[in-house]
Amino acid sequence: MSLYPILLEMKDRLAVVVGGGPVGCRRAASLLRAGARVRLVSLHLPVNPVGDVIIEAYAPHHLAGAELVIAAANTEVNARVRDDAKTRGLLVNVADDPAASDFHIPSTIERGDLILAISTGAPAVSKNLRQLLETQFDDDWADWLSLQRRLRERILATVAEPGDRHALFTELADLRWAEHVRTHGRDAAWQAMIEVVNQRALP
Repeated sequence: MSLYPILLEMKDRLAVVVGGGPVGCRRAASLLRAGARVRLVSLHLPVNPVGDVIIEAYAPHHLAGAELVIAAANTEVNARVRDDAKTRGLLVNVADDPAASDFHIPSTIERGDLILAISTGAPAVSKNLRQLLETQFDDDWADWLSLQRRLRERILATVAEPGDRHALFTELADLRWAEHVRTHGRDAAWQAMIEVVNQRALP
């Protein structure tokens, strides 16, 4: 199977999740964190209700307005959801049938703006890789990337020459600055990077 890796902007877009079990609730919660509007359809009230929960048997009208669909119920219902979604031209993920899915949901590690997605086709291998990467990419990376956003705004506002801007973006993106955050802390790293920017700032 050929897969095209993509990060999808879901802010304020409707995703429908059919199935209120653990898998469905995890998928719904992940979509909410991404800013999506979530409609969760389930025969029973989920233990951890997420999004706009509809307690009734799945029917095609539940897909109205959706841009993304996740089928996480039983095999029979999932097949109906898949067929209805495909008829409407909607992207659908089928929890118990990857081959019938339009997209797969990889194992991910999130550290602020840093998102690492892992897909191997072998779940046990993906799990081991995730555990390895979690130790290599800790919360300090989230701090460093948040500083990068602030630095970009400062550079664009105070450095006039495009060449100087490019040089600063390149220099401050060096991974040694991520280590500086880890070693000296967020505030100290910010001050050190600002000093570099100020050397090329407008008078």
